[in-house]
Amino acid sequence: ILQRRPEGSKVVYILTRPFTGSIRRQFGDEVVELLHQMWERQPRDRPTMTQVRERMEQLVAGKTNYV
Repeated sequence: ILQRRPEGSKVVYILTRPFTGSIRRQFGDEVVELLHQMWERQPRDRPTMTQVRERMEQLVAGKTNYV
């Protein structure tokens, strides 16, 4: 989420992670951990979309009550 904040004579955009409390309650810690990994500051530290898909498939296969 981009937040626009005036700072002196310029505008600064700050990237912040979304609130995950309701996601944790509905989907559990594993999904929230994956979201946190996807929001790592350094792009090289984030999982690829292939890795995200594979992890989500593992999570869905282990728990069928997500929907």
